[in-house]
Amino acid sequence: MTQQPRPARQCDAATTAVSVLAAAHGAWCLRVHDVASTADAVRVTARWGVEAAGSPPR
Repeated sequence: MTQQPRPARQCDAATTAVSVLAAAHGAWCLRVHDVASTADAVRVTARWGVEAAGSPPR
């Protein structure tokens, strides 16, 4: 059974999740369509890592 690819707009959540993982692993550049949501998610995840490590916030 072969699934038809979904339109790009229906993949935003998955794209954001993969982008956050890529950024967390050192990616210096991401190409995304929903820049605001992706940037927010990357910032929240980065902050979460700082808080979890016990480092002072920047």
